[in-house]
Amino acid sequence: NKFCIDNEITSYFFRLNPYESFTTSKTKLKVIGECVNIELKNDIKIIRSNYSQRVRRYIRKSENLGINIKINDMSYLSDFMRIYLNSMNIKSSRKFYFFSEEQINKLKVALGKKFTFFTSHIDDEIISWSICLHDSKNSYYFLGARNHDFTEINANYYLFDNMIEHYKNLG
Repeated sequence: NKFCIDNEITSYFFRLNPYESFTTSKTKLKVIGECVNIELKNDIKIIRSNYSQRVRRYIRKSENLGINIKINDMSYLSDFMRIYLNSMNIKSSRKFYFFSEEQINKLKVALGKKFTFFTSHIDDEIISWSICLHDSKNSYYFLGARNHDFTEINANYYLFDNMIEHYKNLG
């Protein structure tokens, strides 16, 4: 559309609230994955009690290995891009779905404090990362990948647990 061309907009994001009903008969929705809602008003112990035994085991494994979580350390963006592009290629994703480093940087600048970059590490080696977008009420997992050299660790569970705790602490 002309507005997008004039304003150099190459893409936009559209997210539906899964808890609202959409009754427009012209709207066709296709479910492409599950939406997980975690109520952060609950005590962190209650939230964690809902994790499966398998998830708790992976979290303990990550803790025992000394995995570190870093928040908003953009010095890892190049590593993130390498892992992300490798993950997208492994999945044989269409190039249309790829984000460039420039796009990620622009998103960070545009969203400011509503953009959070999480990374998990062993020593200085990045294992997994994710980007979350948030406002005063909701946080959304937006984008992520893992380093396939560390698949057996399953550090994503630990990363997600730390993300939950981070947003829980924000209130």
